[in-house]
Amino acid sequence: MTIIGETTLKYLDKFPELSTRNLANLLAKEQPEIYSTYGCARDSVRYYRSEIKRGSKDKRHAKTKEYVLPESHKEEYPIFSIPSGYKKIAVLSDVHIPYHDNEAIKTAINHCKKEKVDAVLLNGDIIDMYRLSRFCKDPRNRVIDGEIDDAVDFIKLLQDELGIVYYKLGNHEERWQNYMRSAAAELIGMKEFELSYILNSRGADVNVIFKSIVMAGKLPILHGHEFFGGGTSSVNPARGLFLKANKSCVVGHHHRTSQHTDSDVIGKIITTWSLGCLCGLTPEYAQINKWNHGFGIVNVAPSGEFDFENFRIYKGKVYQ
Repeated sequence: MTIIGETTLKYLDKFPELSTRNLANLLAKEQPEIYSTYGCARDSVRYYRSEIKRGSKDKRHAKTKEYVLPESHKEEYPIFSIPSGYKKIAVLSDVHIPYHDNEAIKTAINHCKKEKVDAVLLNGDIIDMYRLSRFCKDPRNRVIDGEIDDAVDFIKLLQDELGIVYYKLGNHEERWQNYMRSAAAELIGMKEFELSYILNSRGADVNVIFKSIVMAGKLPILHGHEFFGGGTSSVNPARGLFLKANKSCVVGHHHRTSQHTDSDVIGKIITTWSLGCLCGLTPEYAQINKWNHGFGIVNVAPSGEFDFENFRIYKGKVYQ
């Protein structure tokens, strides 16, 4: 409570019979260092006597009313922080198993081993979930069960070669949830039908992250589909990301390596990156495109400060 409030309450207790006007005059006369004007003293007395009527134009000292409102179901977008202690985190995105590119994957793993990464973030669209797509599907293509088994084998390989694996789900993995909502709503909530449970029950032993921004130190990493309005830019994904995020961060999703650097009004550098993919570059639905293979490595300092390396892969070689 302020000194004004304490003084007003003392005078109200001492002179309860005085009118608001007379008490305000007394306060202004005896406590000029607290109440600069008669009006200030009057407003304080009226406030503590609850005399400001509803609808008054002067709301400065009105008490806050408690409103009875419907229960809120607002949603918060969570943040998941990779535990501190990992110094080099590989970021692999858009593998699209079983439409992955083995040569690109081997090249990325070998480079990450050479750089001695100690953790891996699978940044979405690791499993293609082809059969759950809303698009026209070829019935001869593989079923979901086989895709999940291959993904588990891939995760185990990364664990053996590189270290602990975190798996952030992308829009292709969200096909699983969307299918459950539309075709098997009665089963939602059963752990046996959650993708994280299925992966780990088959031996993946992986940390699955659903609908969260992932922090590697102070660097936010997203898959890229989370932004309202869809894709960020058809010309330069990193530039579009900068316009939507207004903060240094990394996305996959676009299957293209790009970078954009800008600065704010006080000269702070902001850089955004988009990652290349590790899937085939000429799928049936997009045989002509501007995709490229690639991956990233986050170097994290104990303070959380970071340096991000954005690599391209071309014909089995790594370029930065």
